[in-house]
Amino acid sequence: MLRCLLLSLALCLPTAPLQAGTTTATFDIGGVAVRLDVPEGYARVSQRSPELLAFQQGMLPQTNRLVETLMTEADLTTTLAGGQSAGIAYQLQAMRALESVDIDAAKWPQLRDATIEQMGGIDMRKVMGTLQQQADRTLEAATDGEVGVRLGDPSQPALYATDDPDAVHFSMVLPLEVEVAGETTQQRIAAACMLTVVAERLVLLYAFLGIKPGDDEQQVRARVQAAVDALGEATRRANSPQHAADAQG
Repeated sequence: MLRCLLLSLALCLPTAPLQAGTTTATFDIGGVAVRLDVPEGYARVSQRSPELLAFQQGMLPQTNRLVETLMTEADLTTTLAGGQSAGIAYQLQAMRALESVDIDAAKWPQLRDATIEQMGGIDMRKVMGTLQQQADRTLEAATDGEVGVRLGDPSQPALYATDDPDAVHFSMVLPLEVEVAGETTQQRIAAACMLTVVAERLVLLYAFLGIKPGDDEQQVRARVQAAVDALGEATRRANSPQHAADAQG
């Protein structure tokens, strides 16, 4: 169980491309049905292991609600059995303060510009300090103090694809020091996020990827960026009026 919790925290998951043959899951975000494309071969953690999803929620900022985590069927089975996973992980999150706010075409440009401006001045050490306190509480409750995690100084979020008027894209690297039964390991996680609006609801889509020794960090970041952007585009299509009309017809 400790190994399972550790792996779920780190999300050290190499990337795999989105494939044809996706299924669509529907979630309630602020009273609106939001559809998420689930790539072929992926499992919804909320269905397979609600305890794992609850643990992951405990590691997030309290401002964010974890709606779903997607892992490959093989990785989820391996993780729950205490083994090492080997695929990509995605998350769908919502911002609690804006979850029930309609974000229409008139509101989005102002929100997008404000988000980009705020990211330039974000104090990541302060953010990580708050997350460290939350992680300590979550791990103490889940593992009786047998697992410890120290969050290092992350890279500043780097914007990319800034010519996309319909989303804010950024990526970063998160260093971790994890201690289990007195054994300490150093880990680095590449994370990419696409913040966008679907069905007039603001959502955050994430992809995570562990950086292994010898990996080219820029290549790893490029891979998670491509992965989350592909999921984001598929999700926007799944929530488009045209998609709804096609489904009814």
